[in-house]
Amino acid sequence: MRFKALLLVLLALVLILAGCGSGGSGGGNDNSSAQSGGQQASGGASGGSGGGEQKSEPKFYRFGGGIGGSSWELTAGKVSEMLSKYVPNMTVTAQPGSMGENLSRLARKEVELGLTYAFPLRDALDGTGDYEDLPNPDLRFMLNLFPSYEQILVPKDAPWETIEDLAKDPSQLKIAALTPGSGTYILIDGVLKAVGTSLDDVAAKGGLVQPFDYAQGLEGLKNGTINVLPVIGPPNHPSIMEFEQEGKFLTYSEETLKKIQETIPGAVPAMFPGTYAFLDGPNTYKTFAIYTIIVTHAGVPEEDVYNMTKAFWENVDDFRSVASYTEETYLETALSGANIPVHPGALKYYEEMGLDTSHVPAN
Repeated sequence: MRFKALLLVLLALVLILAGCGSGGSGGGNDNSSAQSGGQQASGGASGGSGGGEQKSEPKFYRFGGGIGGSSWELTAGKVSEMLSKYVPNMTVTAQPGSMGENLSRLARKEVELGLTYAFPLRDALDGTGDYEDLPNPDLRFMLNLFPSYEQILVPKDAPWETIEDLAKDPSQLKIAALTPGSGTYILIDGVLKAVGTSLDDVAAKGGLVQPFDYAQGLEGLKNGTINVLPVIGPPNHPSIMEFEQEGKFLTYSEETLKKIQETIPGAVPAMFPGTYAFLDGPNTYKTFAIYTIIVTHAGVPEEDVYNMTKAFWENVDDFRSVASYTEETYLETALSGANIPVHPGALKYYEEMGLDTSHVPAN
Protein backbone atom coordinates (compact mmCIF):
# COMPACT_ATOMS: atom_id res chain seq x y z
CA MET A 1 0.00 0.00 0.00
CA ARG A 2 2.78 2.33 0.98
CA PHE A 3 4.53 1.52 -2.34
CA LYS A 4 1.35 2.19 -4.34
CA ALA A 5 0.85 5.47 -2.53
CA LEU A 6 4.41 6.47 -3.42
CA LEU A 7 3.78 5.61 -7.06
CA LEU A 8 0.64 7.78 -7.09
CA VAL A 9 2.56 10.70 -5.61
CA LEU A 10 5.31 10.34 -8.22
CA LEU A 11 2.72 10.12 -11.02
CA ALA A 12 1.02 13.28 -9.77
CA LEU A 13 4.35 15.12 -9.72
CA VAL A 14 5.10 14.02 -13.30
CA LEU A 15 1.69 15.27 -14.44
CA ILE A 16 2.18 18.60 -12.69
CA LEU A 17 5.65 19.07 -14.21
CA ALA A 18 4.36 18.12 -17.65
CA GLY A 19 1.58 20.70 -17.32
CA CYS A 20 4.06 23.41 -16.34
CA GLY A 21 6.32 22.49 -19.24
CA SER A 22 3.39 22.65 -21.62
CA GLY A 23 2.33 26.01 -20.22
CA GLY A 24 5.88 27.34 -20.48
CA SER A 25 6.14 26.14 -24.03
CA GLY A 26 2.78 27.69 -24.80
CA GLY A 27 3.90 30.96 -23.30
CA GLY A 28 7.05 30.72 -25.41
CA ASN A 29 4.92 30.19 -28.50
CA ASP A 30 2.81 33.22 -27.67
CA ASN A 31 5.98 35.25 -27.23
CA SER A 32 7.37 33.90 -30.48
CA SER A 33 4.18 34.89 -32.21
CA ALA A 34 4.48 38.40 -30.83
CA GLN A 35 8.09 38.60 -31.95
CA SER A 36 7.17 37.22 -35.35
CA GLY A 37 4.38 39.78 -35.63
CA GLY A 38 6.84 42.51 -34.71
CA GLN A 39 9.23 41.26 -37.36
CA GLN A 40 6.41 41.22 -39.90
CA ALA A 41 5.52 44.79 -39.02
CA SER A 42 9.15 45.74 -39.47
CA GLY A 43 9.19 43.91 -42.79
CA GLY A 44 6.07 45.84 -43.82
CA ALA A 45 7.76 49.14 -43.10
CA SER A 46 10.65 48.08 -45.28
CA GLY A 47 8.38 47.92 -48.29
CA GLY A 48 9.53 44.40 -49.10
CA SER A 49 13.30 44.78 -48.96
CA GLY A 50 13.66 41.09 -48.20
CA GLY A 51 12.29 39.55 -45.00
CA GLY A 52 12.64 35.89 -45.92
CA GLU A 53 9.26 34.24 -45.96
CA GLN A 54 7.67 36.95 -43.83
CA LYS A 55 5.24 39.11 -45.74
CA SER A 56 5.10 42.89 -45.40
CA GLU A 57 1.97 44.98 -45.43
CA PRO A 58 0.96 46.06 -48.96
CA LYS A 59 1.87 49.63 -49.83
CA PHE A 60 -0.07 51.80 -52.27
CA TYR A 61 1.52 54.94 -53.71
CA ARG A 62 0.35 57.56 -56.22
CA PHE A 63 2.64 59.05 -58.86
CA GLY A 64 1.88 62.41 -60.48
CA GLY A 65 2.92 62.16 -64.12
CA GLY A 66 2.23 64.16 -67.26
CA ILE A 67 -0.41 65.33 -69.69
CA GLY A 68 -1.81 63.22 -72.50
CA GLY A 69 0.62 62.66 -75.35
CA SER A 70 3.67 63.74 -73.34
CA SER A 71 6.90 61.93 -72.49
CA TRP A 72 6.00 62.40 -68.81
CA GLU A 73 2.83 60.36 -69.23
CA LEU A 74 4.91 57.48 -70.61
CA THR A 75 7.67 58.00 -68.03
CA ALA A 76 5.38 57.96 -64.98
CA GLY A 77 3.57 54.92 -66.32
CA LYS A 78 6.81 52.99 -66.81
CA VAL A 79 8.33 53.93 -63.45
CA SER A 80 5.07 53.00 -61.69
CA GLU A 81 5.08 49.65 -63.48
CA MET A 82 8.71 49.02 -62.49
CA LEU A 83 8.24 49.87 -58.81
CA SER A 84 5.11 47.72 -58.63
CA LYS A 85 7.03 44.85 -60.24
CA TYR A 86 10.38 45.04 -58.48
CA VAL A 87 9.42 46.16 -54.94
CA PRO A 88 7.49 43.33 -53.21
CA ASN A 89 4.08 44.21 -51.78
CA MET A 90 4.08 47.66 -53.37
CA THR A 91 1.66 49.07 -55.94
CA VAL A 92 2.38 52.43 -57.57
CA THR A 93 -0.26 54.03 -59.78
CA ALA A 94 0.49 56.79 -62.28
CA GLN A 95 -1.91 59.73 -62.48
CA PRO A 96 -2.16 62.59 -65.00
CA GLY A 97 -0.41 65.79 -63.97
CA SER A 98 2.00 68.56 -64.82
CA MET A 99 4.98 70.12 -63.09
CA GLY A 100 3.00 72.67 -61.07
CA GLU A 101 0.13 70.30 -60.39
CA ASN A 102 2.48 67.55 -59.20
CA LEU A 103 4.27 69.91 -56.81
CA SER A 104 0.99 71.26 -55.44
CA ARG A 105 -0.44 67.78 -54.94
CA LEU A 106 2.72 66.69 -53.15
CA ALA A 107 2.31 69.67 -50.80
CA ARG A 108 -1.27 68.57 -50.08
CA LYS A 109 -0.15 64.92 -49.70
CA GLU A 110 -2.46 63.88 -52.54
CA VAL A 111 0.40 61.99 -54.23
CA GLU A 112 3.59 60.49 -52.86
CA LEU A 113 5.74 60.77 -55.98
CA GLY A 114 5.81 63.26 -58.83
CA LEU A 115 7.72 64.35 -61.91
CA THR A 116 9.14 67.86 -62.04
CA TYR A 117 12.13 69.91 -63.16
CA ALA A 118 14.90 71.45 -61.07
CA PHE A 119 14.05 75.12 -61.57
CA PRO A 120 10.89 75.38 -59.37
CA LEU A 121 12.11 73.21 -56.50
CA ARG A 122 13.50 75.91 -54.19
CA ASP A 123 10.41 78.07 -54.64
CA ALA A 124 8.16 75.07 -53.92
CA LEU A 125 10.18 74.13 -50.82
CA ASP A 126 10.40 77.66 -49.40
CA GLY A 127 7.02 78.99 -50.50
CA THR A 128 8.40 81.73 -52.75
CA GLY A 129 7.64 82.81 -56.30
CA ASP A 130 4.71 80.91 -57.79
CA TYR A 131 4.45 78.78 -54.63
CA GLU A 132 4.11 81.45 -51.94
CA ASP A 133 0.56 80.30 -51.18
CA LEU A 134 1.53 76.64 -50.86
CA PRO A 135 5.00 76.14 -49.34
CA ASN A 136 6.12 72.54 -48.99
CA PRO A 137 8.98 72.18 -46.47
CA ASP A 138 8.53 68.40 -46.74
CA LEU A 139 9.47 68.34 -50.44
CA ARG A 140 12.35 65.92 -51.05
CA PHE A 141 14.51 65.03 -54.05
CA MET A 142 14.55 61.34 -55.02
CA LEU A 143 16.29 60.77 -58.34
CA ASN A 144 17.26 62.41 -61.57
CA LEU A 145 16.12 60.83 -64.82
CA PHE A 146 16.97 62.20 -68.28
CA PRO A 147 17.49 65.56 -69.95
CA SER A 148 14.49 67.12 -71.69
CA TYR A 149 14.98 69.51 -74.58
CA GLU A 150 13.10 72.72 -75.26
CA GLN A 151 11.61 72.47 -78.74
CA ILE A 152 9.62 75.43 -80.07
CA LEU A 153 7.70 74.40 -83.16
CA VAL A 154 6.19 76.91 -85.61
CA PRO A 155 4.73 76.49 -89.13
CA LYS A 156 7.45 76.50 -91.79
CA ASP A 157 5.81 79.51 -93.47
CA ALA A 158 5.80 81.53 -90.20
CA PRO A 159 7.51 84.95 -90.55
CA TRP A 160 10.13 84.13 -87.87
CA GLU A 161 13.54 82.52 -88.16
CA THR A 162 15.03 83.18 -84.69
CA ILE A 163 13.74 83.12 -81.13
CA GLU A 164 14.47 86.85 -80.99
CA ASP A 165 11.94 87.40 -83.80
CA LEU A 166 9.11 86.42 -81.45
CA ALA A 167 9.57 89.68 -79.54
CA LYS A 168 9.19 91.91 -82.61
CA ASP A 169 5.38 91.80 -82.70
CA PRO A 170 3.87 89.83 -79.78
CA SER A 171 0.35 90.59 -81.06
CA GLN A 172 0.92 88.05 -83.85
CA LEU A 173 1.72 85.17 -81.49
CA LYS A 174 -0.79 82.42 -80.79
CA ILE A 175 0.90 80.19 -78.22
CA ALA A 176 -0.17 76.82 -76.79
CA ALA A 177 1.34 77.37 -73.34
CA LEU A 178 -0.49 74.78 -71.25
CA THR A 179 -1.41 76.24 -67.83
CA PRO A 180 0.35 78.59 -65.37
CA GLY A 181 2.64 76.58 -63.13
CA SER A 182 3.31 73.89 -65.73
CA GLY A 183 6.84 73.35 -67.03
CA THR A 184 5.73 74.22 -70.56
CA TYR A 185 4.27 77.55 -69.42
CA ILE A 186 7.23 78.55 -67.26
CA LEU A 187 9.84 77.63 -69.85
CA ILE A 188 8.26 79.45 -72.80
CA ASP A 189 7.70 82.46 -70.54
CA GLY A 190 11.40 82.33 -69.58
CA VAL A 191 12.42 82.11 -73.24
CA LEU A 192 10.24 85.10 -74.14
CA LYS A 193 11.61 87.12 -71.23
CA ALA A 194 15.13 86.39 -72.42
CA VAL A 195 14.31 88.12 -75.74
CA GLY A 196 12.38 91.06 -74.28
CA THR A 197 8.73 90.00 -73.98
CA SER A 198 6.60 87.58 -71.91
CA LEU A 199 3.36 85.63 -71.99
CA ASP A 200 1.62 88.47 -70.13
CA ASP A 201 2.97 90.91 -72.69
CA VAL A 202 1.69 88.74 -75.55
CA ALA A 203 -1.81 88.63 -74.04
CA ALA A 204 -1.78 92.38 -73.26
CA LYS A 205 -0.86 93.26 -76.84
CA GLY A 206 -3.58 91.18 -78.45
CA GLY A 207 -1.83 87.86 -78.97
CA LEU A 208 -3.23 84.56 -77.73
CA VAL A 209 -1.94 82.44 -74.85
CA GLN A 210 -3.98 79.26 -74.85
CA PRO A 211 -4.04 76.63 -72.06
CA PHE A 212 -3.64 73.85 -74.62
CA ASP A 213 -1.78 70.58 -74.05
CA TYR A 214 0.44 69.13 -76.78
CA ALA A 215 -2.34 67.26 -78.54
CA GLN A 216 -4.56 70.35 -78.60
CA GLY A 217 -1.63 72.54 -79.64
CA LEU A 218 -0.82 70.19 -82.49
CA GLU A 219 -4.41 70.36 -83.68
CA GLY A 220 -4.18 74.16 -83.42
CA LEU A 221 -1.09 74.18 -85.64
CA LYS A 222 -2.96 72.14 -88.20
CA ASN A 223 -6.02 74.41 -88.28
CA GLY A 224 -4.17 77.72 -87.85
CA THR A 225 -5.49 78.70 -84.41
CA ILE A 226 -1.98 78.18 -82.95
CA ASN A 227 1.34 79.28 -84.47
CA VAL A 228 3.77 78.55 -81.63
CA LEU A 229 3.88 75.13 -79.94
CA PRO A 230 6.57 74.91 -77.23
CA VAL A 231 7.38 71.32 -76.28
CA ILE A 232 9.70 70.29 -73.46
CA GLY A 233 10.59 66.67 -73.88
CA PRO A 234 12.70 64.03 -75.58
CA PRO A 235 14.17 64.02 -79.05
CA ASN A 236 11.85 62.84 -81.81
CA HIS A 237 8.80 63.90 -79.82
CA PRO A 238 5.62 62.31 -81.27
CA SER A 239 3.68 65.60 -81.29
CA ILE A 240 6.41 67.25 -83.37
CA MET A 241 6.93 64.26 -85.65
CA GLU A 242 3.29 64.50 -86.62
CA PHE A 243 3.90 68.05 -87.90
CA GLU A 244 7.53 67.79 -89.02
CA GLN A 245 6.74 68.11 -92.73
CA GLU A 246 4.93 71.40 -92.10
CA GLY A 247 7.05 72.80 -89.27
CA LYS A 248 10.41 74.24 -88.28
CA PHE A 249 12.40 75.31 -85.22
CA LEU A 250 13.58 78.86 -84.52
CA THR A 251 17.29 79.32 -83.84
CA TYR A 252 18.86 80.70 -80.63
CA SER A 253 21.72 83.13 -80.45
CA GLU A 254 24.48 82.50 -77.91
CA GLU A 255 23.42 85.67 -76.09
CA THR A 256 19.85 84.42 -75.78
CA LEU A 257 20.98 81.03 -74.48
CA LYS A 258 23.11 82.78 -71.87
CA LYS A 259 20.13 84.89 -70.75
CA ILE A 260 17.96 81.77 -70.56
CA GLN A 261 20.47 80.20 -68.16
CA GLU A 262 20.11 83.29 -65.97
CA THR A 263 16.29 83.26 -65.98
CA ILE A 264 15.71 79.48 -65.80
CA PRO A 265 17.66 77.65 -63.04
CA GLY A 266 18.93 74.29 -64.25
CA ALA A 267 18.84 75.15 -67.97
CA VAL A 268 21.95 74.12 -69.88
CA PRO A 269 22.78 74.74 -73.57
CA ALA A 270 22.64 71.48 -75.51
CA MET A 271 22.95 70.15 -79.02
CA PHE A 272 19.68 68.45 -79.89
CA PRO A 273 20.47 64.71 -80.28
CA GLY A 274 17.38 63.88 -82.31
CA THR A 275 16.27 64.78 -85.80
CA TYR A 276 13.17 65.82 -87.73
CA ALA A 277 12.51 66.32 -91.44
CA PHE A 278 13.36 70.03 -91.11
CA LEU A 279 16.74 69.40 -89.42
CA ASP A 280 19.93 68.35 -91.16
CA GLY A 281 20.43 65.49 -88.69
CA PRO A 282 21.17 64.79 -85.01
CA ASN A 283 23.39 67.24 -83.12
CA THR A 284 22.86 69.98 -85.70
CA TYR A 285 20.47 72.19 -83.71
CA LYS A 286 21.39 74.05 -80.51
CA THR A 287 18.75 74.61 -77.85
CA PHE A 288 18.75 74.07 -74.08
CA ALA A 289 17.90 71.14 -71.84
CA ILE A 290 16.78 70.51 -68.26
CA TYR A 291 16.54 67.29 -66.30
CA THR A 292 13.33 65.49 -65.44
CA ILE A 293 13.33 64.61 -61.73
CA ILE A 294 11.31 62.38 -59.42
CA VAL A 295 10.46 64.05 -56.12
CA THR A 296 8.64 62.79 -53.06
CA HIS A 297 7.86 64.12 -49.57
CA ALA A 298 9.34 63.54 -46.13
CA GLY A 299 6.27 61.63 -44.94
CA VAL A 300 7.03 58.63 -47.14
CA PRO A 301 8.89 56.05 -44.98
CA GLU A 302 12.66 55.99 -45.39
CA GLU A 303 12.79 52.27 -46.09
CA ASP A 304 10.13 52.54 -48.79
CA VAL A 305 12.03 55.28 -50.61
CA TYR A 306 15.26 53.31 -50.23
CA ASN A 307 13.61 50.24 -51.74
CA MET A 308 12.08 52.25 -54.59
CA THR A 309 15.38 53.99 -55.38
CA LYS A 310 17.30 50.73 -55.27
CA ALA A 311 14.72 48.90 -57.39
CA PHE A 312 14.77 51.61 -60.04
CA TRP A 313 18.55 51.76 -60.44
CA GLU A 314 19.05 48.01 -60.23
CA ASN A 315 16.56 47.64 -63.11
CA VAL A 316 17.37 50.83 -65.02
CA ASP A 317 17.91 48.85 -68.23
CA ASP A 318 14.19 48.13 -68.16
CA PHE A 319 13.54 51.88 -68.04
CA ARG A 320 16.08 52.61 -70.76
CA SER A 321 14.21 50.27 -73.11
CA VAL A 322 11.11 52.48 -73.17
CA ALA A 323 12.22 55.10 -75.70
CA SER A 324 15.34 56.71 -77.12
CA TYR A 325 15.25 59.55 -74.57
CA THR A 326 15.31 57.20 -71.58
CA GLU A 327 18.66 55.85 -72.76
CA GLU A 328 20.22 59.01 -71.27
CA THR A 329 19.32 57.93 -67.70
CA TYR A 330 22.43 57.18 -65.60
CA LEU A 331 23.10 56.51 -61.93
CA GLU A 332 26.15 58.78 -62.19
CA THR A 333 23.86 61.79 -62.81
CA ALA A 334 21.16 60.70 -60.35
CA LEU A 335 21.75 63.74 -58.13
CA SER A 336 22.05 66.35 -60.90
CA GLY A 337 19.77 69.27 -60.11
CA ALA A 338 19.46 68.30 -56.44
CA ASN A 339 19.02 71.83 -55.08
CA ILE A 340 16.69 70.72 -52.26
CA PRO A 341 17.24 68.06 -49.55
CA VAL A 342 17.37 64.48 -50.80
CA HIS A 343 15.01 62.04 -49.08
CA PRO A 344 16.99 60.05 -46.46
CA GLY A 345 15.98 56.75 -48.07
CA ALA A 346 17.35 57.78 -51.45
CA LEU A 347 20.43 59.38 -49.85
CA LYS A 348 21.22 56.12 -48.05
CA TYR A 349 21.23 54.23 -51.35
CA TYR A 350 23.42 56.78 -53.14
CA GLU A 351 25.94 56.76 -50.31
CA GLU A 352 26.04 52.96 -50.45
CA MET A 353 26.77 53.24 -54.16
CA GLY A 354 29.61 55.69 -53.56
CA LEU A 355 28.05 58.78 -55.17
CA ASP A 356 29.29 62.19 -54.07
CA THR A 357 26.58 63.70 -51.87
CA SER A 358 28.64 66.60 -50.49
CA HIS A 359 26.78 69.16 -52.62
CA VAL A 360 23.32 68.02 -51.50
CA PRO A 361 21.45 70.43 -49.15
CA ALA A 362 21.01 69.04 -45.63
CA ASN A 363 17.63 67.69 -44.52
